[in-house]
Amino acid sequence: GYFDTIVINSVVQYFPSANYLMEVVRQAMDLLVPGGRVFIGDVRNLNLLNCFTTAVQLHQADPATDDRSSLNRRIQQALLAEKELLLAPAFFSALPDRIDTIAAVDIQLKRSDYHNELSRYRYDVVLRKGPVNTLSLAQAPQWRWGRGIVEIEALQTLLATERPAQLRITGVPNARLALEIEAMQALEHSDDIGLIQRQFITGDAQTIGLAPEAFYALGESHGYWVGITWSEHDAHACMDVVFVQASEMAQAMPTDVYLGPANNDQPSPFSYANQPASFDPFADIRRYVATQLPDYMVPAAFVRLDALPLTPNGKLDRRALPAPDDDALAHQAYEAPQGELEATLATIWAELLGNERVGRHDSFFALGGHSLLAVRLMNRVRALGAEMPLTSLFASPTLAAFAAAVSAQLNQQVNALPEITP
Repeated sequence: GYFDTIVINSVVQYFPSANYLMEVVRQAMDLLVPGGRVFIGDVRNLNLLNCFTTAVQLHQADPATDDRSSLNRRIQQALLAEKELLLAPAFFSALPDRIDTIAAVDIQLKRSDYHNELSRYRYDVVLRKGPVNTLSLAQAPQWRWGRGIVEIEALQTLLATERPAQLRITGVPNARLALEIEAMQALEHSDDIGLIQRQFITGDAQTIGLAPEAFYALGESHGYWVGITWSEHDAHACMDVVFVQASEMAQAMPTDVYLGPANNDQPSPFSYANQPASFDPFADIRRYVATQLPDYMVPAAFVRLDALPLTPNGKLDRRALPAPDDDALAHQAYEAPQGELEATLATIWAELLGNERVGRHDSFFALGGHSLLAVRLMNRVRALGAEMPLTSLFASPTLAAFAAAVSAQLNQQVNALPEITP
């Protein structure tokens, strides 16, 4: 190898798959000198994807129109549409079984005084190449937060008087994520989106969680090295805090700060990664259906469900099927309408179809149009001075093509005017 350190910072979320990341790590380890390290920063935590998505959708919710059902539906659709690579911490703790040159794995929360997307939902990883002197923290004596220790003052007394060589505090509620967890719990039983949103945005996380930086400051003031990682055996939003006397860390690389799943029924690292939705999963279906049916018969929307809702009798419960939102419709790559006529028709289409905007290559039927809406469209077009048959929309379903047909009809009507004789 040639390098002491290789940095892969804030890019793995853009990798196409966990397999690609593993190959990058494998090649990086080959380039390191013995004892060298690979730093992988800003890894998005798969265990917190639901928490993150709920926070985003709750921020964007409109209490005047959203209820719990519509909000949960958007959360589920956003989860299915996640385009970035996310990895549970257990992905990295399982890597030494696949890459034998990895001698130590250190997984920790990001250090930060600020609560933002990076500090809440991401973490850093250091992989050390062997041979190297390591200090495993897997067997450090454990105390459970809320049982043996209920406040940080008691922990301070313990460190100051008993001076343990190593100590792990498990299940510590993380103030960075406390409001998100509270909001998720509220959404399970409350329909008051406005109240949940206000409490989430204006709440005080410090009253229901502890800041990681408080533990760093406490340990360092008593001569301890401090490692803070995700708590695998409690809620994923909790922390494990590990204290090690600084003298023990002088010549050793910490490993096993993060404790992986106790019952590892899924030993493969790939079971701890998502499959990014980097493409439209329904594109192939749309293309195939379009070859078999005319445009106006192609389904306007595709919605992915984990399972079809059923009635107690085992039949399809149509009322429980989610209404497709705008994201489920077959939009083309947006290109703004050109010219006054296209812009006018785009406004009419948007009003009839309930869309925020319509591009010149969007199809009336792919955006949810049907024969009844088509009749209403023809009435609106008639007000512009063009007599268009209903079949013209089936023949020219995109905005640009339909505008061209309307323009041709307007020109034809002008040319067909009788001559005025004096």
